[in-house]
Amino acid sequence: MIGQRIKELRKAKRLTLDELSRLSKSNKSYIWELENPRDGKKPISPSLKKLNLIANALRVPLTVLVGDENYSDMTSEEIFIISLYRKLDKQGKEKFTTVCKVVSEVLNDR
Repeated sequence: MIGQRIKELRKAKRLTLDELSRLSKSNKSYIWELENPRDGKKPISPSLKKLNLIANALRVPLTVLVGDENYSDMTSEEIFIISLYRKLDKQGKEKFTTVCKVVSEVLNDR
């Protein structure tokens, strides 16, 4: 489950395994094993410290990886947008909301 989320977010952010491993200070093979658990083999249980490094590298809250929040029905792109929004200050959130309203109006005029 965590590995699948990591893989989806990595791909949504157009990061290679090499890039994510470098950014998260992890081995490429470790990230690959997280993303691709083998049938019949016990999945890797990453430490909280390692998950935090990966979450930071992906620029998402740790809760996105561990599933404390209900993101199960969202795409990785939607999760990415929410995580960006949460990092904005009040003025940035107001501007972001304005842009979203304009896009919504344009799409509704089609």
